Amino acid sequence: LIMDEVMTGMGRTGKWFAAEHWNLVPDILTIGKGATSGYFPLSILAVKGALVDLIAQGSGNFNHGGTYSHHAVGCAAGLATLKYLQDNQLVERSAELGIFIQQLFKDQLGQSSSVGEVRGLGMMWGIEFVEDKKTRQPFDPNFHFSQKVADAAFADGLVLYPGSGCVDGIKGDHLMFAPPFIITEEQITTSVRILSNSIERVFAQVQS
Repeated sequence: LIMDEVMTGMGRTGKWFAAEHWNLVPDILTIGKGATSGYFPLSILAVKGALVDLIAQGSGNFNHGGTYSHHAVGCAAGLATLKYLQDNQLVERSAELGIFIQQLFKDQLGQSSSVGEVRGLGMMWGIEFVEDKKTRQPFDPNFHFSQKVADAAFADGLVLYPGSGCVDGIKGDHLMFAPPFIITEEQITTSVRILSNSIERVFAQVQS
């Protein structure tokens, strides 16, 4: 079982790794991004000891060296990030704020005519946009609904991660809300308000 936790790992979902929410234990785990909080490029491949031993006892050929691998500065940045996350209990904070975000989304986006579904954990949330809430009909991809929402929010000071093609590779608009672990509840409240207002403004454009 190989699990890609490049985006979801290092506390993003309220646990060190998203796999923990379902009591899954992967054989191979890929880690990146949050490993250094983005301050320095670093990726990590974690493998069960039993698998490493199996290779060692077989061919013994476990070549994992490369020109830019095992970078001392990258490893130092990773260790510093790990220490900061632990010392400041930011993984636990991610879980707590995730509950706060979920409630805000329910209150402010739950009745929105253009929001099909909101789902997420901790500090990683996805918002799906639909033209018809009952049928879940997506918007015309040529309108670029999620990008327009992201642009409107950016104009008001909020950075979001828009995406498209979540229905069939072409149709389907969505965006990701993934704030930093050190964000305050006041800042989250402001962010969700900006997001909600941006969605309604863009939806009004569709209706006009």
